[in-house]
Amino acid sequence: MYSDIFGNLTEWGQVIETLDQLKELKQLDRNQDGLTRVLRYRDNWQLRETVLKHIVHLTEPTEELVREVINIAADEYIYVDMRILAVDALGQLIPLCIKRGDNKDSKLVEIAIENMNKLLNSPQPPLLHEAVTEAFKMIKKTQKSTF
Repeated sequence: MYSDIFGNLTEWGQVIETLDQLKELKQLDRNQDGLTRVLRYRDNWQLRETVLKHIVHLTEPTEELVREVINIAADEYIYVDMRILAVDALGQLIPLCIKRGDNKDSKLVEIAIENMNKLLNSPQPPLLHEAVTEAFKMIKKTQKSTF
């Protein structure tokens, strides 16, 4: 991993520019520590949403980043649109973890599926349920192709 290049997150316009450049240059994977830091930064929803939209382009998601996305999806104190973005990201990231297939990833997949099942089995906004259902379709498609 490279060091966190995002710097001061209160300079959010610059951070978003950097995110866009990293996506264009296909350098998001090298900056996952910084992406995770932005996801944890609760003082700017635009930054968090932008990261959630960009991380679907990762090819080798880290455990720490995926765990933070799971936390956002499961957090009932976060507004539903951000939680939907997190679930959408999980629909892209969890299949990558399944394909890697190591033990650490297996545990991560298990945690993600458990949390997504909790969302489906609890009263949640219909749009969140729909997002979880779609993410599960992507995950199951990958699980079938790996066996």
